[in-house]
Amino acid sequence: MIGRCICDKEKEWRTNNLVSGKVKSCGCKSHYLMSKNSASYKHGDANKRLYKIWTGIKQRCSNPNIPKFHLYGGKGIKICDEWKNDYINFKNWALNNNYKDNLSIDRIDSNKNYYPENCRWVTLRENGLAHITSRDLKIKKLTEENAQLKQEISQLRNEIN
Repeated sequence: MIGRCICDKEKEWRTNNLVSGKVKSCGCKSHYLMSKNSASYKHGDANKRLYKIWTGIKQRCSNPNIPKFHLYGGKGIKICDEWKNDYINFKNWALNNNYKDNLSIDRIDSNKNYYPENCRWVTLRENGLAHITSRDLKIKKLTEENAQLKQEISQLRNEIN
């Protein structure tokens, strides 16, 4: 069936799609809505690495359905409102704080939230070393506590005998 769209363009549609309401326009309406409402209309960065980093932070902090949520949002880590609600604010901070495509975002204090004063850009290697160092410190502490506990148990055994 040939019909006229709201943009005044003639187009051929299947009758059942028109009757069911599945077709609303020739495509001009969705194209218009996408261009006005999409993230890339607002800043043009939807496919850029920095935008993906920003959305990744938001997901890790707020979406319990992603695998790493328990390491971030599940531990109470949040993204500041200044960044959460406005990609451009995050982008401006990143560009003014040495962002480069080979760097990743790092929280200086991993127990604190994502906010400008607690974040920096580091290489993946540096980020990995920070996590290894933190893990190694925890292992060392547990090892020392374990040794102390063994010593206390030994002393108690000696007192009993």
